[in-house]
Amino acid sequence: MIGETILHYKILEKLGEGGMGEVYKAQDTKLDRFVALKFLPSQLIATEDDKTRFIQEAKAASSMNHPNVCTIYSIEEYNSQLFISMEYIDGKTLKDKKDHLSEKQILEIGIQVAEGLATAHEKGIVHRDIKPENIMIRKDGIVQIMDFGLAKLRETSGVSRLTKAGTTMGTMGYMSPEQIQGLDVDHRTDIFSLGVVLYELLAGESPFKGMHETAIMYEIVNVDPPPLSTVKEGIDPELDTIILECLEKDKDERCQSAKELAKDLRKVKKSSGHKKTRVYNVNSTSFNVSSNATQPLKSSGSIVIEGFNKRFELKKLIPFVTIVSLALAILFIYLYFTQPSSGTENYSIQFSLPAPAGYTFTSDLPAISPDGKMIAFTASDSSGKARIWIRHLESLNTTSLAGTENAYAPFWSHDSKFIGFFADEKLKKINLSTGSLQVLCDAQSIHQGNWGSNNIILFTPQFFSPLYKINADGGVPVQATTLDLARTEEWHRSPQMLPDNIHFIYGAYGRNQGSDRIYVGSLEDDTKIEIMPITNRDLFQGAVFVSPDNLFFLKNNSLMIQKFNLSDFKLSGEPHQFVSNVRNFTVAKNIMIVSQNTSDETSDIVVFDGHGKKIEQNNNLGLLIELTVSPDENSVAYHRILSPDLNQEFNQDIWILDRKRGVTSRFTTSPAADVSPLWSPDGSKIVYASSPDTVYDIYEKNVSGTSEPTLILKTNFTKYLLDWSSNGKFLLYQAKGDLWALPMTGDRKPIQLTNTSFNEWQGAFSPDVHWIAYSSDESGFNEIYLQSFPEPTLKYRVSVNGGRAPRWRPDGKELYYVSPENMLLAVDVKRTPQITFGVPQKLFKANVGSYINMYSVLDNGQHFIVNKWATNNTSQPLQVIVNWESLSDKK
Repeated sequence: MIGETILHYKILEKLGEGGMGEVYKAQDTKLDRFVALKFLPSQLIATEDDKTRFIQEAKAASSMNHPNVCTIYSIEEYNSQLFISMEYIDGKTLKDKKDHLSEKQILEIGIQVAEGLATAHEKGIVHRDIKPENIMIRKDGIVQIMDFGLAKLRETSGVSRLTKAGTTMGTMGYMSPEQIQGLDVDHRTDIFSLGVVLYELLAGESPFKGMHETAIMYEIVNVDPPPLSTVKEGIDPELDTIILECLEKDKDERCQSAKELAKDLRKVKKSSGHKKTRVYNVNSTSFNVSSNATQPLKSSGSIVIEGFNKRFELKKLIPFVTIVSLALAILFIYLYFTQPSSGTENYSIQFSLPAPAGYTFTSDLPAISPDGKMIAFTASDSSGKARIWIRHLESLNTTSLAGTENAYAPFWSHDSKFIGFFADEKLKKINLSTGSLQVLCDAQSIHQGNWGSNNIILFTPQFFSPLYKINADGGVPVQATTLDLARTEEWHRSPQMLPDNIHFIYGAYGRNQGSDRIYVGSLEDDTKIEIMPITNRDLFQGAVFVSPDNLFFLKNNSLMIQKFNLSDFKLSGEPHQFVSNVRNFTVAKNIMIVSQNTSDETSDIVVFDGHGKKIEQNNNLGLLIELTVSPDENSVAYHRILSPDLNQEFNQDIWILDRKRGVTSRFTTSPAADVSPLWSPDGSKIVYASSPDTVYDIYEKNVSGTSEPTLILKTNFTKYLLDWSSNGKFLLYQAKGDLWALPMTGDRKPIQLTNTSFNEWQGAFSPDVHWIAYSSDESGFNEIYLQSFPEPTLKYRVSVNGGRAPRWRPDGKELYYVSPENMLLAVDVKRTPQITFGVPQKLFKANVGSYINMYSVLDNGQHFIVNKWATNNTSQPLQVIVNWESLSDKK
């Protein structure tokens, strides 16, 4: 639609989309002004009555003329599609800005929203959907309410807010009790919703915290929120009273007018004007000082910022000194970017970048913008939920990007205006100026892509895959490289487009470490030019080219630099050590970031009780992925990637742990990758997937080890084993995004259980083998479903707000799964005679990885055995070097 002219509107760019339609920025060619056009989904105006009702509501809303209400200009129709022409607001939503507001700013926002609502209420107009997404803050500080009239349309169109695809918990959390109960609403429903918004802004959390929609509904109707003063220190008691009055369940006991609310808030703001401003949820505006922080890198001619040791007696000086140091760093960076002739190019600056307060870095590599002015990284909160953060190097500001929840592996567009990333098994991009998101394609990658100036993105769509390419505007991914099976290559990753926009460098990884190489590939043909071997395989990091002729790479845990000729794609001269003791790194233009070695990823097999208390732990097993427990629960078979020393061996095999003796033994010994082990119900055999050729096929081997493995299923596509039915008659496996059952008797012809365009995976048979629980992304997110077996005649959704990795209690009365926040949940399962499910109950934070079979149920649900990954200390600050070239000149 971008570039088209509809009536007298020229479409310029897409601003966003949601359940109420798509919004575009457009040029009104008649009046020569920018406008926003909202195109409504057809299902919301399916009948003439719906259309008439909407037009009436929109006309009423357009009669309002108030600075705090977004002006509706007109209602138009084009090709039988209704759209609204309204005021274009140059700003951000409150949702985008809510983490960085002072109490004074929050009060001012509340006053302006209340005044806008007061004008609407005087005209008999009720918004019905006040929430941060519908409140815009212009660059000049004016607050404007969006979408008057649309909430009523949603209600009367028959589209339920509880079940509509894309509806979030946040929307549910702002509804009034009368809305929840389906009662008549008036202007006081908006006052309740505004009270929720203000409470959330001040406290940093919602007043209603149920785990799922039903629980939130119950709390809104029945549970009084705790006073703000019990959640956040320093809250003005008068303000506390005002907010709680807005949140009264009985609307007759609630604040009765938005005009009065604005007046009350203004009084509080005026009375607190002489007080020191309190800032809520401001992240990473100062550096943490740690006595055991990694020592910054030093060299002559460099400015190094070091923190005070915590043992220093003048502790009160630390924040002051840290801020002054940071100010000097910012001044240096400012001069570097704005005054290149000032002499700063002869120096480098090195400083530590800590994770935002309350967050820890993930294992992702940070990404430096091509213009060298910003750093993007992922950090997760205490619940394990990650999002993308941006650090502007010319200031102290670190901001999180709304809409990037569950994101990983961010990478920049060539013009530094977009960030690509992976989330919810999709490749996405976000526009930094508008905040608008776009899904480009399906992808399960955990490694960064690369976005060239030719607008082509190179990426690895899934584990054990070659590289693919896709246009950054969207489309169908096309394979860009081919795995060399003669070299047992399994995986291509870490791509980087070279300046000619035709060739690119990438890493190729095989079953054995000796086959790992860095290559140059081409978008135009099958060019494959070897550059060098990869020596730090446990890091899975390739080489990075920096113009005009520098190639950075890791060798024996040191960051090396060597000249690289673009004319023939060959290295020249000798490599030089740039930084020692490096775990991973990234370089772009004049900025370098290194993460120094503190510890490595390992896996522990840990047993927890139902409350998350650790009762058994098996250490020094190396890095492992899947595990499965023998029927007698005395042994664990697991898929090991790295040996305990993490360097001497990289061969994927099945190992067995004897829990009683703490002894491990190797079960498979072939040079092929052996994965996905499952015990037979009688404990005498293990089946697993192995890839001696090009795909993973299914093999069976006696646990006694007295016989060679037997091939039981070979196809032309890879298969991953999920479960072995309790009666021993079926194997459950996933292949090509669907679930399959393999009979273990007869002709062993596979039975396809799902056949959809979505991804079904991580399945498990019920103990009576009448049901299969599995995860699917058919709703747009991974949820847990139950399907009857062997005939798929019945299907139910079990999870609420996301889920993966289902497991059954052996008696079939409880089903477990992992939430997006990595919490282990339990759901009661009853059959009376129809199957019914209870409300999911939170057990404990399991930190279960996203691989297949990462935990099992023990002792009929009394204990859980988990493959718990221990990673390097990601709370350690990143080491940032600005103007690294000055260090290179001294090498």
